[in-house]
Order: sequence, then structure tokens, then C-alpha cells
Amino acid sequence: MDSTEIDKNRLNALVNEAVQNYDDADKKNIYGEIGASLISMGLEADGDVKSKCLLKPQESFDFKKEPLNSRKLFVDTISREIPAESAEEIGKNFWEIFKKKTKSYICGNEGIIKLIKDGKVNEALKSTITLILIPMGICGLWIPAIATITSGILILLLKSGIESLCSLNNA
Repeated sequence: MDSTEIDKNRLNALVNEAVQNYDDADKKNIYGEIGASLISMGLEADGDVKSKCLLKPQESFDFKKEPLNSRKLFVDTISREIPAESAEEIGKNFWEIFKKKTKSYICGNEGIIKLIKDGKVNEALKSTITLILIPMGICGLWIPAIATITSGILILLLKSGIESLCSLNNA
């Protein structure tokens, strides 16, 4: 089994779990889990509208300018307990940037729109996540932090409704 098959299997498992459990998931907790995962990886949402990247290294970790200080700061950051409010705020910020940056990927894809209109939510979610995350270099679904972020995105897409993101109910 090659890594592509492993990624597809894990993606299927994430989508199925999200579809089964999104009713019980609390948005506040999902934001917190996404935020804590980003913090633990030293990443933040890339708010630059012109950038196609969704994530970037936290600005406080400039390994090129100050490798030793940045490394120590990074280790200190991930080893301390992450305040729930901070994680939630970072997760919420990530979600807002995610929606802005990916709306065209999702809503501009005729295949995804057709799947949504045909009620094939699982297939639409798999296509959406693959289309957005894998080209952005986040293909390691076996990394717990990436799996947490991906799962959170899936649940938030289900809770918000891909239809409302693309305003399909007005089309």
C-alpha cells in the first residue's frame, strides 16, 4: 500500500467520522482544537489575501534570522499549556481565513457543486478537503495535528453548510 492509498483511507475515515459526529460537536471546542494544533506546530493562518497559502510559520519563529532564539521560543511555546481562550481565538481566525481563501476553490468547482446539489455530502467533503489541503502541502493526514485541523474543518463545513458558503440556496 503506497502513501497515496494511506492518505485516501485516512481521509475517508476523517470524513466519515465528521459526518457521523458533527451534530454533537461544539464550534468553540473545534476552534480550540484547531488553534491548539496550529500552535503545537508553530503555524498560524496566513491572512495575506494575495497569498495562496493557508498556513505560515508563526512570525515569532524566524529560524532564518535567529535560529537559536527561535528554536528555544518554539520549544517553550509547544511545551507550555495552551490557554483555551488563545487556542479558540487562533482557531476562529484560521476558520475565517480558510473560508475567504478557499471559497473560490470550493464554490468554483463544478464537480463539488454537483455533488452537493445531488446530496452526496461525503464525496463533496472528500473532494473539498483534497482540493484545498493537499495542494497546499498539507498531505500528511497521519500527523495528529493535521488530522485534528482537517477534522475540524470538515465539522465546521458541515455545521456551516457548504451550501451557505457558496450561497447555493440562492442560486
